[in-house]
Amino acid sequence: SCVSAILYLSSTHSSRFVVFMSRKRLRADVDECGRILASRALAPGCLQWVDDDTTLELSINSTTITIVAEEYTTQPVRVLMKDGLIDTGFKSLIDVVTKFADNSNWLDKSGNDEDDDDDGDNHDQPGSHVIDSYDIQLFKEAGDSLMTEIVALSAMGKRAGMVALDPLAGYVVHLALGTYFLDLVMGDALRIDPTNDIIIKLTIPPAYWQSPSPPVVESVCQAADDHLDVKDLSFVTHPGVVAWFIKNRLNTYIRGLWAMDNKLMTTGGTFLEEVLVNAERRLSDPCSECIICGDPLSFASIKPAVCDNPLCLHSLYEYGLGVDLEHELRTNGAVVESLLSMTYACNAVVSSRDAFNPYPSDIVDPMTGKPAFINEHGKKNIAAISTALASLTPIRHMAEAPCLKTHLAGNPLGYSLLRWIVASNRSHMIHLPMHSRVPGIDTEHQYVVCASNPAREADFRALRASVAANKKGKGSFFAFHGSSFGNWHCILRVGLKNYSNTPMMSAGAAHGKGIYLAQHSSTSMGYMGAGTGWPHSSLQGNLTCIALCEVIDMRGTPEIKSTGGIYVVPDEKLVAIRYLFIFDATKTSSIASIDADKLKLPDRYYS
Repeated sequence: SCVSAILYLSSTHSSRFVVFMSRKRLRADVDECGRILASRALAPGCLQWVDDDTTLELSINSTTITIVAEEYTTQPVRVLMKDGLIDTGFKSLIDVVTKFADNSNWLDKSGNDEDDDDDGDNHDQPGSHVIDSYDIQLFKEAGDSLMTEIVALSAMGKRAGMVALDPLAGYVVHLALGTYFLDLVMGDALRIDPTNDIIIKLTIPPAYWQSPSPPVVESVCQAADDHLDVKDLSFVTHPGVVAWFIKNRLNTYIRGLWAMDNKLMTTGGTFLEEVLVNAERRLSDPCSECIICGDPLSFASIKPAVCDNPLCLHSLYEYGLGVDLEHELRTNGAVVESLLSMTYACNAVVSSRDAFNPYPSDIVDPMTGKPAFINEHGKKNIAAISTALASLTPIRHMAEAPCLKTHLAGNPLGYSLLRWIVASNRSHMIHLPMHSRVPGIDTEHQYVVCASNPAREADFRALRASVAANKKGKGSFFAFHGSSFGNWHCILRVGLKNYSNTPMMSAGAAHGKGIYLAQHSSTSMGYMGAGTGWPHSSLQGNLTCIALCEVIDMRGTPEIKSTGGIYVVPDEKLVAIRYLFIFDATKTSSIASIDADKLKLPDRYYS
């Protein structure tokens, strides 16, 4: 009977040229450039390089095939037929293999069925796989199926590319995930460049749907390549914790899908589209669930976070997914200093209202193994917080330290508390340089703020556009919000909330329930209670803070109650903090009479 033989050449760095004839396998190891290093079980002259090592010649029985290619599995090849003619119609080595797999010239005349691993057991090495024509057929069908899906994605305006490797390695697929909905501030918060797509690299098994092994997300990165049909992309950057989060969740989803008997029916045969949709959902809302266990968080924010489970908190640091404290001190020192001052002021407030929320109750004292900032009565240990903050060194000294943990070795609780303060801040703040500051507001401590996750920000913008269309003008307006300096520790972590008539209310509800805002800064100044800043801060003395918020323009409707330039907004989703201004409490006269509608805001951010 006719016995098939198949030619296979790997393109990996540990390349191996393999000839399969029936169940007998003949090998030749080659280096990265494809040059033969050693061979065995091959007859002399059966396999050789010619033409200065640019052409590989294989002779089996009376058939001679010569392969000329730079990339054997993906680039066009030329085949020298036994009649001396050169066939250039092969797109890749796979085409060569497919054509000659069932050719009668590829016969094992010896009928030898022995193995080639020299162990005498008549079996190949564990894990080895002898490719036959059926494997080749599955590989081709998988490629056709993937290409059909990629064409369908293209018709939907989505980008994808495929690279065929070989019948053992399968395929590489690149999916482009758009970042068009991220602005500069949100991109900075997530460490994503909004001008480049996120690229998801998938390895697909050779048999695709019929393979028991699922596809694997190898990497999630950003690349400037316009072409996704290459194996390795150039100009690659990795967007940190968001990339880890998306990769982790996608692989979990794919493994679950492959465990189902009806996986093809579940996705309707559009696996790549399902992966892309799943990834888009993760990117648009990476902050509403714990990045470790996946449980819902009590509140969502702009930055990925973990839940209060001690194991998740531990994993956050073990995986290196937590805040890069040294990086924050060196690049965002002004922000860290402001956060320290807000926490210090919040800790100093003595009232029946529990303003210190969230609180670092999970930090453990390494000396005792007990909660460091909870006293023996189970209450918040305010004195311990003050001591830990006061024992830190100035921002400049910590930023210049070669190793921050060593620098603060004498104050381990201070290091842990500093890390918690930076990591627990769910808003993203950018200190505005002089040329980007809001004119008319006399303070160098100006920050642009993003406190909404991508999904909520997208909803805000959609509503703003809808209102603008109805009003035939702008869909939003700006207004001030003043609050005691110590309150901003909480506001930056949980957002502006409607706390009217609750234990968290700080300034009454004379005009009804809702978030209070004002058109004129002088109105909000009355609510800007001063607080003592962190002792080592350049923000000396008592400090005050005021925010400039963007509000969906529903004035004249029940959604916003307007009285004499005071706006009461019950629905917190209609309000977004955009700018934050911190002042020396003795030097607030510059904002005594500013109309929010007349401020000239930087075009680069929110305006």
